[in-house]
Amino acid sequence: MADPLGVDISDAILALLASGGGAAMVAYGIFRVLGKSWLDDMFAQRLESFRHQNAKELQALKANIDGALNVRFRVQEKEFEVLSECWRLMNLAFGKTYAFVSPMQEYQDVGRMSEGAREEYVNRLDILDFQKKEILESANPTGEYMRIENIRRHNDAINAHIEFRNCVSIHEIFMSEQTVKDFRSIADHIYGAIVNKRIAQESDDFRMGHEAWSDLKEKCAPEVSRISSDLRSYFRSSLATD
Repeated sequence: MADPLGVDISDAILALLASGGGAAMVAYGIFRVLGKSWLDDMFAQRLESFRHQNAKELQALKANIDGALNVRFRVQEKEFEVLSECWRLMNLAFGKTYAFVSPMQEYQDVGRMSEGAREEYVNRLDILDFQKKEILESANPTGEYMRIENIRRHNDAINAHIEFRNCVSIHEIFMSEQTVKDFRSIADHIYGAIVNKRIAQESDDFRMGHEAWSDLKEKCAPEVSRISSDLRSYFRSSLATD
């Protein structure tokens, strides 16, 4: 214990105590006063050190918690984004496939149009120029239009299926295994219906075309409805939990 001048007060007190008599009493009094002050200072220093250390630990703990919550939030945000996009592409692929394999197909009878009306209508179609030329120059423009329109509808369906399946494959780490399995099962049904319908068109196999329609309606459609219901329930429960 030292005074502000750098003198070791504890040594001085010990010397007075050793000398005995009145000096010892004085030394004892000094020791009581200075000792209490010294203990108070030591306690205050220790308390401040403890508070400082505790504040650092609390700050580190808060940073860890904030970091964990931030990671969790970002994962949940990505999961919602991925599930929403897969669901959107699933419905798009299902809708285009439904339109392609449905037995109720509608076509414009371009053969009954006047030459000018037919040319105007065909030129507005979203098909290649050489296909437009084939329709306009065909001896059976309605039949040629139906053939090319079937190809266009097939391509729309197969491209939508590919986009849907790729989205599931790319983002599967953000989805549960069961959800990925359900999405892929739907993609398989969609692809099977597209292929069977196309084969039926090329081979004039009415039975295969009917099977493609039945499989899509009886097997795929219920799975689409079920996963939509499951996702709706999952999102609602997640919002309630958070």
